[in-house]
Amino acid sequence: AEVFADLAFAAQALAAAGLPIGPEHRGALARAAPVLRSLRHADGHLARFHGGGGGDPARIDAALAASGLRPVPPTLLPMGYARMLRGRVSVIADCDAAAAVASSGRGGHGSALAFELTAGRRPLIASCGPGQGLGPDWATAARAPAAHSTLSLADSVPSRDGDDEVSVAFHPDRAVAELEASHGGHAAGLGLIHRRRLELGLDGGELRGEDTLSAVSDAAQRRLAIARATSGRSAARLGAQAALPFFLRFHLHPEVEAELDPGLGEVRLLLPNGEGWTFRHASACTIALDPSVYLENTRAEPAATRQIVLSGLALHQTTPVRWSLTRDATAPAFLREVPRFAGVAGDDPMTAERDPT
Repeated sequence: AEVFADLAFAAQALAAAGLPIGPEHRGALARAAPVLRSLRHADGHLARFHGGGGGDPARIDAALAASGLRPVPPTLLPMGYARMLRGRVSVIADCDAAAAVASSGRGGHGSALAFELTAGRRPLIASCGPGQGLGPDWATAARAPAAHSTLSLADSVPSRDGDDEVSVAFHPDRAVAELEASHGGHAAGLGLIHRRRLELGLDGGELRGEDTLSAVSDAAQRRLAIARATSGRSAARLGAQAALPFFLRFHLHPEVEAELDPGLGEVRLLLPNGEGWTFRHASACTIALDPSVYLENTRAEPAATRQIVLSGLALHQTTPVRWSLTRDATAPAFLREVPRFAGVAGDDPMTAERDPT
């Protein structure tokens, strides 16, 4: 975003001085603008993946306006990210192949199939964010799968020896926006494929998800059996069941209030504007509300927040976990803040931003 802003403001200054803008300069702006628009949430911030922060929405607005480029239909999977928009809700998921194995290398983040959700001007589900500005320990922690709203396996990170391909089926234009993606970063060591399916309802009031761990081929099932047997020897000493522990994490923005109802196995979420959401799951997992952190380049210290954690065991060749995030239907309409991008009904808010062009 900063590079784009520099290019856009430089082009604006050249035009004001009556000087020509080079074709490479124009071409870079033309290529970058649609991607930048496609990575923005409903509140104008950017998705926070791979060490990037949310940016300054006002500066991004100004840079897009200065570029003189009119909005065009959004790119389907810009840089490997899938964006779903319904009503005033945005969901952005990381479907890039590099994310499936990034945490095992230098610099990248293990955010495979992680997502963020923003309702109007209020972020709800987030990532821990960029940690490089807080020292090497925070930088390492922020790269781990556990720092993202995705699935992680105990004592395992996605490996470059596994299948780093990410299979994606994305249908953002259907009445219910659908995304289904899978990666095999755990296949080499454990034989497991992680598949995530997301469905965002027509008005954005419900996000349904299903995460599945599966060992598909005979070879994968043999690797899973070996991994379970190894885990079983350790578990036997503790009197536990032979299985592979996994965790599904949903990191909350610091401004979100959360309350766990152990009896119902659900978490009530309250946004600063008074709007309520509920997280539910249908699985054998244990649900908990644990501490988390929110990191940002503009913050000198980590901000305390919470995370919803579903803890389970991969006991079989296929282990599905279904969950949902549902907006409180009884909330009065005046609580529902509109996005920064004011368009007519049915418009993509990313193409209805306040550009004067």
